[in-house]
Amino acid sequence: MHRREGTSLGFSVALILILSGMILGCGDLADEFKSRALIREGKELYQKEEYADACSRFEEALTMRAADLQLKQSLAYCYTALYDPAGTTPENAALTDKAAALLREVLAATPDNAKLREAVLGLYVNANRHRDAIAFLEGVLQQAPQQVEVAKQIATLYAEIKDFDKAYEWYYKWGSMDPTNPDPWFTIAFLAWKRAYCDLVSGRCEEPTFSTKDRAGQVEAGMKAALKGLEVDTNHAELCAYLNLLYLEKAKWIDVGDAAKIRVDRQEAAKYRERAVQLFEERKKKQALELEQAAASGTPGAAGELSPELQNALSDATPAGNGAGEASPAAGEATPAGKDGSAKEKVGNAGQ
Repeated sequence: MHRREGTSLGFSVALILILSGMILGCGDLADEFKSRALIREGKELYQKEEYADACSRFEEALTMRAADLQLKQSLAYCYTALYDPAGTTPENAALTDKAAALLREVLAATPDNAKLREAVLGLYVNANRHRDAIAFLEGVLQQAPQQVEVAKQIATLYAEIKDFDKAYEWYYKWGSMDPTNPDPWFTIAFLAWKRAYCDLVSGRCEEPTFSTKDRAGQVEAGMKAALKGLEVDTNHAELCAYLNLLYLEKAKWIDVGDAAKIRVDRQEAAKYRERAVQLFEERKKKQALELEQAAASGTPGAAGELSPELQNALSDATPAGNGAGEASPAAGEATPAGKDGSAKEKVGNAGQ
């Protein structure tokens, strides 16, 4: 009798456990169907550019699919689309933080995903949060120290916010990581000349508050970088052209008052100007030949153009008050490569 009761009790407990599991399983299945429906609705709303409603659907779906990386990525892009660059509310600013947090979580699981890295970078830059972008990229380099493109981006970001001491430091790091590339040295030479330049006649200066010592420091930094670049590529026409310009600034800010040194400066400027002209002519002939060959084969091609300051520097005309072959600065700074300000079409296959 007792044995039968014990058996019956054991059977009842087992039945309860089975039924409980079935109920829980049904709950999980219901969440799965509901989350898929929410994701589908979110995508449809996103494509209609109804971003606020789309984000709310993705948010609700994420409560049921907390480990879904693709859903997190879709929600991040939705926040990005909802963000207003002209907005000033805390809620608007928080969208960048929420999107970045989600993308960085996905990136942590897929550290080699360069597109995601660029997406996080774009978020910060488009929100004018360059310091956050730099901190993010420095973290990337800590995990993978040999990523040359990341060092280049950090240098460019520092230049964009006019922290030139840090920019030069990172251009040097880029150069040490990429020893066969003259571009970091050319960039320093360009920025340093642009900052040192000042027209003594018109008073037009990129850095109007600079002292003579400040300008001399920029000239020295630019010349040092340009000469390093020519060690990498002896036929770099732009480096030769900027050495021409830097020697002319050297005569104004370092050797001013010393006629003998100024004469040497102008001779060196003329030497590099002549070399630059020669290299540009060779390039022009090569491009013309390539265009002829492209036309003959039906393949489109295009020749490069010189920047305005180099056109002035290498022309026969001498701008008034600037000295032989001297140019004035061109407007604009370099921007990070790979910025992507658009979130459209990025909502992918979450939940599918």
